[in-house]
Order: sequence, then structure tokens, then C-alpha cells
Amino acid sequence: MRRLALAALLLGACSEPKPPPRLESLSTPEGHPRSKIVSRGETFSPVDYLVPGHVTVLGFSADWCKISQQASPWVDQLVARYDKVLLRKVDVGDGVTPAARQAKSEHQLKSTPFYVVFDGRGLLVGRVEGPDVGALEWGIRKALAP
Repeated sequence: MRRLALAALLLGACSEPKPPPRLESLSTPEGHPRSKIVSRGETFSPVDYLVPGHVTVLGFSADWCKISQQASPWVDQLVARYDKVLLRKVDVGDGVTPAARQAKSEHQLKSTPFYVVFDGRGLLVGRVEGPDVGALEWGIRKALAP
């Protein structure tokens, strides 16, 4: 009986850790979702993604893009580290959707993934092309700075 209890204890200690909650399921204390899809190919407005007093990372990706898929969990983890940072996602589809055309003209989108960082007043702080999480963190820190 003791061996069985010890085995159960050891197996429990060696089980896989519970994954952290998905960013999509988290909210700020004010009730704003930490992560939100604001467009799946259709046009979008700053009202859809900017939240006063919060840094907003506007992330452009495409479901078919492997690099976007690989970068996504890293970006989610980065954003989750900061209480006042929100992630708003735009799926640009095949690159000729209204959202893609808008992103190309308004934000100089050239490829995915692509990120645009706004400070808490809605002012553009920086753009990051590709899955450069270090550059994205630099932009977030710059946007958070007083």
C-alpha cells in the first residue's frame, strides 16, 4: 500500500505542468480583453483596437503563414508579461483582402507577421516586421515609458 501511495505521489510530481491560460481568455482589471481578433479580412477602425491608457499591439498575420503561426505564442507570452498591454489581431488573409489593402496603405504592411505599437494615448510608437520579439518588446517598453 505504501509503495502504491509513493508511486502515485511521484507520478503526480512528474506529470506535465498545466499550461498557462490562453491570452484570449484574460482581461484587464477594467474588463478589456488582453487579446482580441478585430478583423478577419474586413476593414477595421482604430476604435476597434485602441483602448485609452493601454499600450496596444496591432498584430497582422495570415492563417496560412507558418512564420505567423510560429510567432503567435511568443507574442502572446510577451504581451502577457505587461498588465497595461493589449494585443489586437488582424488576419489579412491572402493579401488582397480589404484588411490587407488597408494595412498596406495605413501601416506600410509588406509581409506577415507585422506589428504596430501604439502608446496609451493612441500615438504610433513603432513598427516591427517579422517575428522579431526583441524589437517588439523594445517598442512596448518605449510605449510604456512616461
